[in-house]
Amino acid sequence: MSQLYFLKNEKREFFEKMKSNGFYQLENVENELQIGKTLWFIDDLIKPNILISIKINGMFKIYANEEFDKIKVVLDSINWRRGFLLQNFKNENFDDLKSILKFRKKYNAIQNNLNEKIENIYFCDIKDNKLIELLENSLKIRGFKTNSGEKMSEYIIKLENIEEKISELEKIIDKNVVLLTLNDIDFFSKFKNYKTEFTYDELKWSIESGFSYGYRIEKLDDCCENVITSWGVIWSDGQTGNFHTQDRFLGTGYSNQVKAKLIICLLKNNITPISHVYDNNTSRILKNLKLGYSKTIGVRFIDAIYNQTD
Repeated sequence: MSQLYFLKNEKREFFEKMKSNGFYQLENVENELQIGKTLWFIDDLIKPNILISIKINGMFKIYANEEFDKIKVVLDSINWRRGFLLQNFKNENFDDLKSILKFRKKYNAIQNNLNEKIENIYFCDIKDNKLIELLENSLKIRGFKTNSGEKMSEYIIKLENIEEKISELEKIIDKNVVLLTLNDIDFFSKFKNYKTEFTYDELKWSIESGFSYGYRIEKLDDCCENVITSWGVIWSDGQTGNFHTQDRFLGTGYSNQVKAKLIICLLKNNITPISHVYDNNTSRILKNLKLGYSKTIGVRFIDAIYNQTD
């Protein structure tokens, strides 16, 4: 396979090369650089064309320029059926990998990429251009069936006039928007967006990092106490996601307050707020625009399932 290089301490230098070499989604990449919890692999140390990033939850993100002939060679050389980390961590790098993984106490979801045989791979937020086609073809070569999902668009809030933006957002937030705690995880696991082991690892990290908020009512209807009505998190790549509001609280505006608080948290940490919304979700799009987001590019996810008998 084409050699891929694991970046440990050279990420800032590499990011500067990406900026001058035609890469897209640089706000996403800079967020990952700022937070420092994703694993980066590149094709060329001097003139890169593709960055493969792995999140805490084991999901892949791919950033690239438009040197598609070179990108195709890299993608087609990867044996997706075999654990990506197993192929791309040299012996001298395994101590680095262990130090990255050691804080994940329950599932170590990213370790799925150390398995000899992979059954399912998930790629998120891939720019919707020829890169999607090349990635799907590289997966099909290795026996995977792919689903690229519905088209989405990426929305961002630029890191400009930060104090002014924070001041405006604070006007719509009341005292019930609070940090989530680890005690909330078991409750969240009852809902479909939080059931997988992969989500657990990211959620735990987000809560411990002070990157998760919810709307909590101390006493409700003289019968219920400490009710969390709506919540959302910031993931290890700097994106907000997995928003959920309990059915009885839909339409209350609680979720909008949670989203505003997460945006403030990101801005205060010099992290670009990024949100992905399905293009047919008009309501969500309007709410994003009202919160200050601007549309950038189209993206898709790819869910790949192994579809052959070895």
